[in-house]
Amino acid sequence: MPDFTIETTYHLPVWRHRTYSAVNVAAACRLAVEDKDWTAGKFDHDSAGETFVTGIWPGSGTAYSSAAIAVPAHFGEILGIRFKTRAVRLYGGGTRDDPRIYFTGFWSQGDGACFEAWYAHAKGAPRQIRKYAPKDATLHQIADDLAAVQRRNFYQLRAETTQRGHYYHANCMSVSVERDSPTWQGMTVGAEDAVIEALRDLARWLYRQLECEYGYLTSDEAVDETIAANEYTFTATGHRFG
Repeated sequence: MPDFTIETTYHLPVWRHRTYSAVNVAAACRLAVEDKDWTAGKFDHDSAGETFVTGIWPGSGTAYSSAAIAVPAHFGEILGIRFKTRAVRLYGGGTRDDPRIYFTGFWSQGDGACFEAWYAHAKGAPRQIRKYAPKDATLHQIADDLAAVQRRNFYQLRAETTQRGHYYHANCMSVSVERDSPTWQGMTVGAEDAVIEALRDLARWLYRQLECEYGYLTSDEAVDETIAANEYTFTATGHRFG
């Protein structure tokens, strides 16, 4: 069974009690907010935020020393998918927004990928996705399926996906679909199921991309590149040296 180095992050609130002398409440609050001395701060573990995966590398103890497994997200914009994001802490300070794409892999029956996002019609998606991935028949079919069901509903369908349960495969993705019609028209027959299946097909496609990326990153070629780039040396028994 392969090893992965996983970086996880959660936000932990810190609170403090301190007295300030000020002319009014607003001024006292300003003093408190601008006070940079947190030496007396206490952690509020009961109000800790969600835990997120903020980095993943193949191998043991490989964080930031080898290529991370990347998640391609640009395809979503082309198809009309706007990923929900999570704030990821950076080592140099500040944060970045990463898409809420979750996965487990790559050896168990329940492995897979899912995502949390909003979906709406994207004009010209079938044409644009063929420019983005000319040889990817699966993406082409997903774009065509979404375009077809949107056409039957005057391009008014919208959807939201959320992850549910303890697993991260396509069927763990809850998909709610609605028609944003100014005259309150309902969806055509089969429209809801068509959107749900297309978005779950996209999650399955995403998992296959991640699986291929993992296969490359753990290949002999990629390992040799990492060793050469980091100038690693080893003893005859395979232990790191120098």
